[in-house]
Amino acid sequence: MDVIGKPRSPWLAALLSLVVLGLGQFYCGRRGRGIRLFCIYLGGEAVTFALVYFSDDLRLVLPMLPFFVGLYIFGIVDAWRIARRDGAIELQPYDRWYVYAGIAVAVHLALEAPSFITGTDLETFYSASGSMEPTLPRADRWFATMMDFDSEPPPRGSVIVFGLPDHPDTTLVRRLVGLPGEKLQMRRGRLFIDGAQVRREGIMDLRDGSIQYREFLPGGAFHLILERSDDERQDNTEEIVIPDDHVFVMGDNRDNSNDSRLAKLGTIPMESVHGIADFIYWSADWRRIGMRIHEHGKRGWLPHQPLK
Repeated sequence: MDVIGKPRSPWLAALLSLVVLGLGQFYCGRRGRGIRLFCIYLGGEAVTFALVYFSDDLRLVLPMLPFFVGLYIFGIVDAWRIARRDGAIELQPYDRWYVYAGIAVAVHLALEAPSFITGTDLETFYSASGSMEPTLPRADRWFATMMDFDSEPPPRGSVIVFGLPDHPDTTLVRRLVGLPGEKLQMRRGRLFIDGAQVRREGIMDLRDGSIQYREFLPGGAFHLILERSDDERQDNTEEIVIPDDHVFVMGDNRDNSNDSRLAKLGTIPMESVHGIADFIYWSADWRRIGMRIHEHGKRGWLPHQPLK
């Protein structure tokens, strides 16, 4: 038999609202209020999702941070005040600890469902070297979308995260330029795919003596690269045939990158590819924060202003 006039704990009400926004109000007998608060939260999640996946500039997402912080503070304080002000409530059959625990678990599983269904997740990384400059300068911190590429490679032009085949715990980031079955060769600094020279155009001379180019890959992807000269140790190679289920990767800093041009690394098995670099969340250049690294091989952007 339910107990009538059961007091509500302000501390528990606040904790439940922290776990699932609106659950503290539900616990205090304000079910409609809790549901409305949770629906507002879901609306904010939907807006954030749309901005993340459809915007080229993720700095547009930043205003959502104070929205969520403010909403959670309101929900926690509101639940606390209701519990203190209303005191005891008449319990319903569903006012049981295991019901609240079940709601919390169900909500969190539902919010994680897209990751389970698509097999994707976000992980954080930072650039430990200059091999991907100018796209990823040293010490930039960024998110990568992690997924399984055993059966199909990422789009050409993607900046991919992969483990070394002989040392899986060592993770590198490079740009995917060659797909299974293709033939790649470097001739005096120029990239050739299946015998066709990849177009590039000069953009600017940099203060350190290197030259910045925009390179256009087959399929429409383009990106920036750096070259000190066209006669460095990796600027002339034998023709390489990419095996099945492998990809060919190169650093954007062409004369300062260990990549598939070197026999010690070679082509990368697709089973070693873990994800695609997505967007920057921290950089010494604050203008880069929130910028997409690359639109999954379909678009490019200019990371740096001209230095001279």
